[in-house]
Parts: sequence; C-alpha cells; structure tokens
Amino acid sequence: SQEGKNPFTAYSLPVMMMRLKQALGRTSRRPNQKSAALILDTRLLEKSYGPSSLEILRKTHQVWIEKNDKSYSYSYT
Repeated sequence: SQEGKNPFTAYSLPVMMMRLKQALGRTSRRPNQKSAALILDTRLLEKSYGPSSLEILRKTHQVWIEKNDKSYSYSYT
C-alpha cells in the first residue's frame, strides 16, 4: 500500500459489505415478504472490523447474534 492504507480495510472490506447488503436485499422483493440469512463466519464477532460491519447491517436489517449460548437481537429503526 503506497499511501499507508491497509488494502483490506480500504478496499476488500467495503466491497464485501456492499455485496452482503445487496445479497440480503435480494432475499425480500415484496414489502410483506420475510426472509432470513445465516452468516456462519465468526470473524464478524471476533475481528476488529466486526462491530462496524454489524453496525452497517443494523441500519437496514434486523440482526440476531448468537454466541456462547447467549443471544442478542438488534433491530433497525
């Protein structure tokens, strides 16, 4: 990285989040349609970029997190 930026956080992470939001948006085409997506990648809970990634999803989707037999639910407003 010539400008001192981490290529993962500067490019790969935003592209991944854009693709994930697009995929989630495609799951519900009609206003009354319900859908669910299961993300099994634990990096969203364990890596430093996880909280910011989940915050992006929380803006438009209900997020339910289950870890170590504890559940957390976050709804958008």
